[in-house]
Order: sequence, then structure tokens, then C-alpha cells
Amino acid sequence: MSFDLAIEQLCTHLVVDEVRSIDLSDLKTVRTLRPISSTAVEMKINGFLIENPADPDVGFVLVRDETSIDPTARMIQFRKLRKATDEFYEVTYYTHASNCRRCQGLRVEQDYRYNDLGGIVAIRDEMKLIQDLKKIVLTQIGSNPFHTWYGTSIPGLIGSKIANAGFIRAKMSGDIQTALRRYMDIQRRQSRLQKVTAKEKLARVLEVVVTQDEYEPTAFNVKIAFVNQARDVLFVEQGIVLPAPESLVYYTASGDVAFRGNPGTARR
Repeated sequence: MSFDLAIEQLCTHLVVDEVRSIDLSDLKTVRTLRPISSTAVEMKINGFLIENPADPDVGFVLVRDETSIDPTARMIQFRKLRKATDEFYEVTYYTHASNCRRCQGLRVEQDYRYNDLGGIVAIRDEMKLIQDLKKIVLTQIGSNPFHTWYGTSIPGLIGSKIANAGFIRAKMSGDIQTALRRYMDIQRRQSRLQKVTAKEKLARVLEVVVTQDEYEPTAFNVKIAFVNQARDVLFVEQGIVLPAPESLVYYTASGDVAFRGNPGTARR
């Protein structure tokens, strides 16, 4: 049975070891780049972890940041004045989804993780099939030098000049169907060498629908309906958006082409 790394994860909005400096005006305050959303904060001074935030000498508390227009913004304040001005501080904290640099406000990130025993988190069967289809649709064709056939031209189309939206929709739909036919051929070859379960094997594509977003003309929504060999009807719905300038200012979307969508749904 084949498997793949589970790369689509709910984002924790965790910022790890952000390097900051102390406010020289009071030698007590450290401000983070993003708003702190939880009291679960860790601080290191010159690489050494403050194990007890209540320590009267090196401990710290979270206080309201009066300089911020965000009423929930908090900053770190040491319980005692720091005497050195050349120390560096590393802060680990949770932030809000709209300010998260990992998911860019999408609440889902593409990254692999490990379980409690140190093993990789893997997916199989229909969840692997759904992820495989997302990956091939959202990969720029030709970007893999060893498999130049893999992917579509969709990432390169987004953000380009839209003179004819109908042509772009047709181009996307055609690229997706071509990529899925290639994927089915690869699965047939794969099944000669290893076991490919009925749930992870693509049987046929029922429908590919590409629509232009109602509110954002540079965004397109893709819906793929398909059936696996186990006769499960599966769906992949994916939005592909190019963020607006105001999104980049408030860090609510990616600075590059962003992908939004659900992990997929299935029904018998």
C-alpha cells in the first residue's frame, strides 16, 4: 500500500524563537512582531531559556501594549530592569490567524509533521488521492526537472493580465483534465510494482468546473468531482487567489500566489 506525507495541516499560528531586542527607553519591554494571542510564551536570553517567568530577577509578565491600536495587543515586560543593552532575546508565542506568517491567514499550512513517537504523519487511501490531485493541480508544469509532465500551467496563469476570462477558465479546465489523465496512467504503472488500493486509485473524472470569483477578478475557484476504484464519489474544491495590496499590509494573505480550499469531501 502506498502512502504520502500529510502536508495539509491546521495551522497552530506558533512563532518560534523570534529574535527581538529590548526597548532601550525603559530596559524592561520587549515587543513582538505579531500580536501575542496566548499566555503560553517562552523567552530566551542569549540562548538560555527562562524556566520560571515568575522569577523576580529574570521573570516577565504580559501587559497591555498602549502604543498599539489593537486592544488585545500585549507586550513582554521584565519584572526587573535589565542592566545590559547588548543582550538578544528569542520569543516563542502564539499569534492570531490574521497575523500568522505560516498560514498567511488561511488557517491551513502546507508542511509535514511528526507524531509523539517521532514518526512521520502519513495519509493513505482516499485522503492520499485527494492530496495527490491537489498537488498535481497546484504545481507549475515543468518545475520538476525529473518529471516535466507533472503539474499544470495554473500557477503561472494566476496574476497574469486577464483579457479573456473565458479563455483562462477553458485553459485551466483543459490543463486539469490533461494532468489527471497523466496521473491515472502513472497509477496504472505504479500498480505493476506495488499495491495501489481501490480507495487511492482514480477511476474516472466526473466533472471539472472552473469559475471566476465574483468579488476578486484575479481569483478562480476550481471544483473537481471524481470517483475512485472503490466507487466513492470524491470532491476537491480549491480557490486560487492573488492577494490584494491591502492584504499584504495586514498580513492576511500570502505575498505570493495563495491557495485556499478544503481538504476534500467524500460520500458513498
